[in-house]
Amino acid sequence: MTADLELTAREAAKSLRNWRKSNTEADTRGVAHVGEGVLRCALCGTTLVVAQEDKGWYAASFSYSCADPGCGQGALPVAEVDRELEEFTRRRLKEPAVVAAWRATRLAELDEQIADARPILPWCWDQRRRRQLSRRLAPSEWLFTPYTCTSGSRHYLYFFGTELTDLIVERARTVAEPQRGRSVGELVQAEREWTYLWLDIHRLKRRQVRRMLGRRALQEIDDDWEQRQTRLWDLLKETDWQYSGPARQPLEDRAMDQEWSQSPGVMARQRRSLLAYALGDNQLVLSATVDAGSRVRVVPAVS
Repeated sequence: MTADLELTAREAAKSLRNWRKSNTEADTRGVAHVGEGVLRCALCGTTLVVAQEDKGWYAASFSYSCADPGCGQGALPVAEVDRELEEFTRRRLKEPAVVAAWRATRLAELDEQIADARPILPWCWDQRRRRQLSRRLAPSEWLFTPYTCTSGSRHYLYFFGTELTDLIVERARTVAEPQRGRSVGELVQAEREWTYLWLDIHRLKRRQVRRMLGRRALQEIDDDWEQRQTRLWDLLKETDWQYSGPARQPLEDRAMDQEWSQSPGVMARQRRSLLAYALGDNQLVLSATVDAGSRVRVVPAVS
């Protein structure tokens, strides 16, 4: 193993799988609804839970209710409460102190995710190493020809490269202070070109391409794939990136793209994280009666 390789091929393949698994599961693991475990009952102070009122799977069938069976507060529909939680979160995420706290924490999270991927990258820098890594990622393709043009190890490497690129781009956009380094636009363009090829060929069956267009056409696809992924891996050797546009704001998070009342349970973990920034050291209580236009009220946390 050469000096620039911290991991063996077996270790790199295992790390790559674990890295992708931890990142793709982060948005949903352990969280079903944004207010569950955060909201407290206005009558008794007990933490609220989400109860399913019937066997339907539409939003109106779920309600926030007090975990204390002896409490007299009735259940409130998740959709209505989540609408108020979203309004509260949007208001608070515009405040400078909240934005600063969000930015510092998000940058620390991104740095950790990117650092975890760095030891794997040297295995992607040239074709010979990628082939070694591929034997660990998809052993069967060395016994059987891949079914489609993007099956086997190509699937793993493509998503590893594009997901890591997205994290690096997000970090460059999140930093508030001007940075020195290569323009992140180059990285975005290289990822886009590789993605265009993926979209063009990911449904193509290799046997059909060979029969209809010949071996040369299949070889051209393989060569194009190698060129585009090599371009991205070469750029990912860089560690310093700059973004010339305005710094990213918490309201630009993907968790804020959809109305919470229309999509309860979608990205609930990430939405709860944003709600936590908005809430700070306070608590949220939920009342069955509307007070000042809202059932959700902010109260100081009890130490």
